[in-house]
Amino acid sequence: MTAAVVAPSRALDTASTPSTPSDAAAHEPTFTELGLPAPLERAVADLGFVTPSAIQAQAVPALLSGRDITGVAQTGTGKTAAFGLPLLAAIDPAQRHVQALVLTPTRELAMQVADAIETFAAHLPKVDVVAVYGGSPYQPQQRALAGGAQVVVGTPGRVIDHLERGTLVLDDVRFLVLDEADEMLRMGFAEDVETIFSRAPRERQVALFSATMPAPIRRVAAEHLVDPVEIAVARQSSTVTSVRQTYAVVPFRHKTGSLVRVLATSDADAAIVFTRTRGAAEEVGSALVERGISAATISGDVAQKEREKIVERLRSGALDVLVATDVAARASTSTASASSSTSTCRASPRPTCTASGAPAAPGAPVRR
Repeated sequence: MTAAVVAPSRALDTASTPSTPSDAAAHEPTFTELGLPAPLERAVADLGFVTPSAIQAQAVPALLSGRDITGVAQTGTGKTAAFGLPLLAAIDPAQRHVQALVLTPTRELAMQVADAIETFAAHLPKVDVVAVYGGSPYQPQQRALAGGAQVVVGTPGRVIDHLERGTLVLDDVRFLVLDEADEMLRMGFAEDVETIFSRAPRERQVALFSATMPAPIRRVAAEHLVDPVEIAVARQSSTVTSVRQTYAVVPFRHKTGSLVRVLATSDADAAIVFTRTRGAAEEVGSALVERGISAATISGDVAQKEREKIVERLRSGALDVLVATDVAARASTSTASASSSTSTCRASPRPTCTASGAPAAPGAPVRR
């Protein structure tokens, strides 16, 4: 059995996506028209990107010209390339110190953003990218920083830890990115973000990306951005008609019990449960096993080969439930297809569960 899932996620989507008619002008630009340096154009061509998404077409030229920007865009619109490419264009490879910092709300997103930027830098010699996040040893991160990494992607807590230890210095940072700023503030990182900004030079370029622009995010933008270009794009709907979506609002203390009942009453042959963090994945997975459900957990800490083994167990029917963080699930199941019915649940304070009794198209991509 194989499983393909189409579900919302905070995971990263670096691929270019087609823009809606309202987003696109009569002439759709190509990446060669955005003014990228030749090494970055080459990297984009290697990835097969031709036409930028709406957020890329607007953000890249603005950032290349030195402007601050606010970008209101959902995950899946290609925003990582929108800031990652101009960020790399601002790097001086000859200078072996931190020149750009990207803040993300979760470790999983930090790892994937760092991987994407590293891919974009394939033809930039001597440009090093390091991801720093909690739950991992300090020493490898310290060695990468001491080795002269120019781009740091990290979670606010671990970035502050390195600042306090003196292993990370922001004196020469020229490019700052807040990715998923609304999620960062929702998770209580507002004070950490202020601390990090206070340690960076006042003369810097800032890009702020957020799925929404509530008042707290606008206050951050007003305080830390200078005359920003405001960009807002809508993402095309990725809902598949063969997927039936339902949701249930339950008290937090009843979340696991409700999930168990949903799984018990589902006709699906297998289920994938999404969680936002590694800790939540482990907690939900353990709770399901304690209730006699055949479940396994994958997260960014699990090696790719081990993830593949777990996914194969799900396909073969040896495993009934896979509990995964969004990014880990995306990396493990993005090439899967459904030959039988599959259900997916999002384990959150307000769990969202979807079930599909109809197979998805073979090789259907996971769009988030």
